[in-house]
Amino acid sequence: MTVKENILQFFGSPNLRYPNNIFDPDKYIFDFYLSQTIPNMEIKVLKNVLISPYGTIYEKFSILKECTPYYFAPDHEYLPTFRRTHINAGGKLFGGSIERFIRHFIIFERTNIQETHFWCSDQYSPGYYHWLCETLPRIYLLTLLSFENPKVILPGSTTKNVAFIRESLSLLFPNIDFSFTKNRNVLNLRELVWISQMGKPYQFNSLLMTEFRGFIRSIIKVDCICPRKRLHISRKKAIRRKILNENEVESVLDKFGFKTVCLEDYSFEEQIKMFSQSDIVIGIHGAGLSNMIFMPENSFVLELQRRMPYSSCFYSLANALDFNYYYLFCKPDSKEVDERLDNCNLYVDLNALESLVENIVSDCTAKKNI
Repeated sequence: MTVKENILQFFGSPNLRYPNNIFDPDKYIFDFYLSQTIPNMEIKVLKNVLISPYGTIYEKFSILKECTPYYFAPDHEYLPTFRRTHINAGGKLFGGSIERFIRHFIIFERTNIQETHFWCSDQYSPGYYHWLCETLPRIYLLTLLSFENPKVILPGSTTKNVAFIRESLSLLFPNIDFSFTKNRNVLNLRELVWISQMGKPYQFNSLLMTEFRGFIRSIIKVDCICPRKRLHISRKKAIRRKILNENEVESVLDKFGFKTVCLEDYSFEEQIKMFSQSDIVIGIHGAGLSNMIFMPENSFVLELQRRMPYSSCFYSLANALDFNYYYLFCKPDSKEVDERLDNCNLYVDLNALESLVENIVSDCTAKKNI
């Protein structure tokens, strides 16, 4: 069976295990993902559809669920919020649906396209995590399938001018023909081939992710001989979700040889090279942890986060890549936070951090010596 056939037939229980430092009282948090079945990925040919500038796909006048991140989770609790903010954004009448209809079917110009094009994105794709871990793997899958010179359409209003998106496309897929939707213009396509997500939000096809990781590392031509680095991802330049006692945290990590980096200071290619040479990464919950996808086999990841009713996407990502995942729950700076959201700033228990990092470094060293 070929790689592409294995990927498309991947189905069943997720390849997940509890974190390396799991405590019994915390198991219920991670059971949220352990209990979910991962579906087969799908490829659909959509006939005579319209695409709005922001990536809403219509068949006649109906919005197709294929354009949302919730194709495999039609009853997801965030779906009403998603429709309000991404589908009917900015409108007031009937939640914005009337304004959207007028824009897309009456005011905007329409361009007819006869050639077959491909769709591998959704309205969440412009975010770094969603782009790197959900959209780019779907585009990569096209290179494994038997489509000749695929033409891929992306929602230009949200992606065209994003630096990491343009850089990643030119670096990873120079031979794919990418085009972008235009403002105030609706595309009328005779045939659109849709590549599905890997599952529900935060589910990963481990075969596809492993192949994609190897593909990226082969392009960068990683030097496997040079000494491995230890990285601490800082969000001190971010607007939210920061470590409030970060100076003290950095002092602890300095003892173990960690380098603190603000990823805003590095290009996409520089981030690939930096993480590809790192075997231990520590960071507060945030998009920067998506870069674990560039790391060597058997790497170690420590996520600093507040206690949530269920675990994070980075736990699932680390498992899909067969990495060693650790967690440290931290105290939020305010009690007035939504228990489902993770946008608060955190205080890190320095004693707990030092003890845990010491164990991680010891485990990493031991695995190298096997």
